[in-house]
Amino acid sequence: MMAEVEFHITNVKRNGNNQKSIISFTLDQAENAISQHFDIPLGFQTQLYSDKYSDWVDISLNDPKLQGGGKLRVMSTRKAVDVSERGDNPLCTTAGPQEVPTVMNETPATCTCTIKTSVSTTNIQTSPWQSPYTLPAALPRGAVDVLDNGGFPNQGSRSHLLDSIYNDVSVKYTLYPLSYQYNEMIDAIFQRWPHLMTEDGLEGSSTRVLWRARIRDKFINNRRRKDSNVTCVQQRKRKSANKVVLEEPSPSKQPKMSLPVGEDDHSIHRHIQWMKQEARARKPDRSKISLLMKLTFSTRRKMVTSGGATVKEILDEYPWLANEDEVYMNST
Repeated sequence: MMAEVEFHITNVKRNGNNQKSIISFTLDQAENAISQHFDIPLGFQTQLYSDKYSDWVDISLNDPKLQGGGKLRVMSTRKAVDVSERGDNPLCTTAGPQEVPTVMNETPATCTCTIKTSVSTTNIQTSPWQSPYTLPAALPRGAVDVLDNGGFPNQGSRSHLLDSIYNDVSVKYTLYPLSYQYNEMIDAIFQRWPHLMTEDGLEGSSTRVLWRARIRDKFINNRRRKDSNVTCVQQRKRKSANKVVLEEPSPSKQPKMSLPVGEDDHSIHRHIQWMKQEARARKPDRSKISLLMKLTFSTRRKMVTSGGATVKEILDEYPWLANEDEVYMNST
């Protein structure tokens, strides 16, 4: 029979009323024992305090390195419900409606968002950002297995991976990451799976731009689909809707016709051919399409302004110009 071990465990709550207990259990029953003791749902996040690094690190309760006598803290991944119906919580201020370049030592303020439903209000209390960012311990097994073996996950597995990162960051830190926080998420991904730095013929800065677009799109889409009832999300939507462009861009701000850094005629041709093939895919990679549309913008602009191509010829070369989102991106 497996011997019992003892841990000092803190149940971290979003309202700040943390619970602390010393609990004994067998490691094979650890999750159930902690869940029952603190009355929290299974699937919570677990962290172990490292004396070596003087910091909390993510750990699985199945990790063989887990020994008794240490300090653990657990955090429920399910959002807590507060029936007080408070609607006056301050707007999250970790970033503006648009990304702003930020120095690395900037520490975002702790913020509280309010999620309203038909019967209750959910408050999310986030903590200051911890640099460098580390990936959550609980990642989708399918994507991890493929990546650990040097492969590239399909769109569904990659979406699940990004969902895990979104849930981790939005629950612990912010719904609106700053520029350097996006970079730290990319760094964490590339450090664990370096082969992702060369993907689909892209490399270097282009690959970083691709993953940045993927992560940013995940945050935008999840805020719109999953967390659209969060007070700070609603307030930002209202602010964005009320913004009015008061002046035309000056000539010095007009887009240049030169190719992007690292691109040449051969790579541009390859990007165009890939987008043509992707136009026939059932589930196209829209993040990469947006990136390649930006990389081919100057070539496409030249084709349009030269006056020698018909609308049909342009759409044959760039079928994504018929897509509503890309029409909007190319007109702004």
